[in-house]
Amino acid sequence: MRLPRRLLAILVLGWLFLSVTDSFAAGADTAAAEQLIRIHMKMGIVVTRIQAWLAAGGTPQQVEAFGQDVAKFLTSGELAKAETSMDSLFNIVVGSTAPSESARITTLASQIVGLHSPIERWMAAGGDPEKVTLLWGKLGGALMAGSLDDIATRIDDIDALVATPALCDTTTTTTAPATTATLIGTMVSTFKNSAPGIFGFRELMNLVTGAGVNFFLFSGDWGNLEPSPGTFDFQGLVQPLTEMGARYPQFKGFGFTIKMLNAGRRSTPADLDALPFDNTTVLERFDALIDALAAEPLSAKLGFIIVGNEVDASLADPTDAAAFVTFYRRAVDRIHLKLPRVKVGTILTSGGAMRTATKLFADVSALSDFVAYTYYPIGGTATGTWVMRPVSEVKSLHRDRLLVLGRQQLLGAPAGRLRPRGLRRPRHVSHEWAARLLPVPLPVRSAARHLRREHDREPRRRELDLQLPEERGPALLRHRPPTRSLGRLRGRHRPVDEVTMPAPR
Repeated sequence: MRLPRRLLAILVLGWLFLSVTDSFAAGADTAAAEQLIRIHMKMGIVVTRIQAWLAAGGTPQQVEAFGQDVAKFLTSGELAKAETSMDSLFNIVVGSTAPSESARITTLASQIVGLHSPIERWMAAGGDPEKVTLLWGKLGGALMAGSLDDIATRIDDIDALVATPALCDTTTTTTAPATTATLIGTMVSTFKNSAPGIFGFRELMNLVTGAGVNFFLFSGDWGNLEPSPGTFDFQGLVQPLTEMGARYPQFKGFGFTIKMLNAGRRSTPADLDALPFDNTTVLERFDALIDALAAEPLSAKLGFIIVGNEVDASLADPTDAAAFVTFYRRAVDRIHLKLPRVKVGTILTSGGAMRTATKLFADVSALSDFVAYTYYPIGGTATGTWVMRPVSEVKSLHRDRLLVLGRQQLLGAPAGRLRPRGLRRPRHVSHEWAARLLPVPLPVRSAARHLRREHDREPRRRELDLQLPEERGPALLRHRPPTRSLGRLRGRHRPVDEVTMPAPR
């Protein structure tokens, strides 16, 4: 029996920690903090065990009302009522071991709150806050993972760090061998009821870093980066990168996609739209864009620049493709000149790379530091049966490669592109993939209460100001909600490896 969507939504509601300093503001109510921590730990246990409980004969009707109450009382700030409802839900799902596990949760919550004072003393003595932030992020990620042993281990890790005198902590006698972290990224976007501005952004960052994400790929249309000829605006990159660099040492790599072509759409500055890519004016203007980017101090944090996204979708004409290759060669040379540490590539679709644009793929690959393509692991038949390739197979294909999980969209169709009629995005499929590919599974956030209604509305553009509240200014992150769905899946959800849907007309 599948967990009801509304119940699952409330069980993954919220994320507790923003940072060490945010978690314990001066004068904070430690009793309320412990209460909220207890609720989150119990949520994590219920989420991990409820499917087994349902399989053993439990019914959604036994627990759904309690789940709704937890969501309602958390939203209204009535923590005592929220915990009472959470306890009822916890006792039903966990069963005979609920009292002992609840007692341990109380102890762990007290230990977490008790970390505040030693952390403050250690940092005041010169301890590196980034080291605490890294461990604290892992603790935050463990709260919803359902393992009390893991939470205890994370607490012990922080205890061990702050018990070491700060000056000793900064002294090393041996040098560890250099290692290269496997980079894993995911596209993130807020939903209708996300916290506004910087707080919603931090909530997302806590969520993904707690799950093991350590790479972030920014992007911007060339037309937005150069709003008028010779005038450049990189705030959509600089401000979030500043925030992430200061607060999230978990990130080991950053990339930037500059989109002049984006999945069938041209996004150059308006005065260049009619010019071929090998036109001298276009080439010189892109040189100037790269020069301006290189002049930004934070560009030193970039390890990758991607020139265009799914460029083959716009380059079916051989003349257009040849012009773009000329443009791309010049772009690669300019980026290497101005940002010599940065690796440069472009993105094609997997279909273009393997079938429809093999010459273009070969031409740009010869010029690139790395090869990138978007892969939609779904196939179809004339009868309308869509078959997913096994997750294990795709994971093995990406074993040694940078992996960026696409944000929630139909697996098999780019966001905003035409979808088969009658097809509704199978969200459970996306989350199954994320759960199996990430080092730590991401909670199913997009099942939050109002997101389904958001999917069914007409598309509209929403902009989020990611600056601090007292620093109002231009929007930094543009988020376009998914296109209105064109239908619904018929009947119950199918298993992940096969979803039967109405055939395209």
